[in-house]
Amino acid sequence: MNSPLVKRLVLISVLGTSAAMLLMLAGILFPNPFLLVLVMSLGQGLGLLSLALFLLAVTLDIQGAVSASTTTCRGATRSISRRATTPHRPASTPARSLRRLRRAKEGTMYAAIRRYKIRKPKEFTELVNESFINVIRTIPGFITYMAIDEGDGWWASVSVFATKEAMVQSDALAAKWVKEHAAKLVWGAPEITAGPVVVK
Repeated sequence: MNSPLVKRLVLISVLGTSAAMLLMLAGILFPNPFLLVLVMSLGQGLGLLSLALFLLAVTLDIQGAVSASTTTCRGATRSISRRATTPHRPASTPARSLRRLRRAKEGTMYAAIRRYKIRKPKEFTELVNESFINVIRTIPGFITYMAIDEGDGWWASVSVFATKEAMVQSDALAAKWVKEHAAKLVWGAPEITAGPVVVK
């Protein structure tokens, strides 16, 4: 019984019951039959009123508990529903990149070719596959990314985007990533060729 109203009703019913018992006990002491009947009737009425208040308090307390339980269940149901209906976004795949490439052919595309001199091409390739590929895919307008191991320590990447802004952003992102993750594997700055794709 956590509701303030319920607590007050219970307190009033307890006090009413006590008063009724006192009246009924006091009525026995009255020698006048009329006063005896009157006091006993008042005591009984007060007792019945106290019982009614107590039953009302119990009813309100049960309704409050049921309402709280229903609200909790509804909240849990909504939470489960949101999780169930939230679409899962799979990671970018070659198939998805191909679909983006086909759609982009209808408009202008931009590409950036970065050519690096690498100390350890195999290790650099593993780092790109594990880390950089997931970073560059987050750029809005990204279409596809490929890399070529030319041999003799030369390594080149080709990035294709739907907008010029995305292409420029990819160059800055690649420079930052190499500095933070692969600076010891790269000789100097890369040779960069970038611009709109003119033949599709």
